[in-house]
Amino acid sequence: MMPPPSRAMAGAATVHLALGFSLGALVLVAKATSGASPLWLLRETHIHLLLFGWLVQFAMGVALAIFPRLASGPPRGDPRAAWLVFWLINTGVVSGALQPLAADGAPAVSGVMLVVAGLCDLAAIAVFARVMWARIRTVNPVWPTNLPVMRGRP
Repeated sequence: MMPPPSRAMAGAATVHLALGFSLGALVLVAKATSGASPLWLLRETHIHLLLFGWLVQFAMGVALAIFPRLASGPPRGDPRAAWLVFWLINTGVVSGALQPLAADGAPAVSGVMLVVAGLCDLAAIAVFARVMWARIRTVNPVWPTNLPVMRGRP
């Protein structure tokens, strides 16, 4: 069974996938029907939703569920850190997705949103790496040396 943070990440990633594909379809329709359209502003939002909202978040959620469990303490590490990753990545995705829409009317707000998106995405990746590193390091800490090893022969 997937832990709750992994389920939340998979669900949010699915929502971002649907939104990203829908925006991509709107951009393609605008491209086919008219030369210059304000819908072209949605292109960057479409890319951000699919790259960080779907691809990165889905990979993180699945990794949290399937990587080896810890021998002591909570089996998947601190669940608060996993929830922090969820909130950071989604805050970054929403801020990055809305940033191009604010670029025309309020360039200062747009710049702040871009910085918030980048910092949240980087922080989410850093916290995720910290959570997963403990789980990676515990796999076979002492490799048994008395196992039979095949050396190219059956």
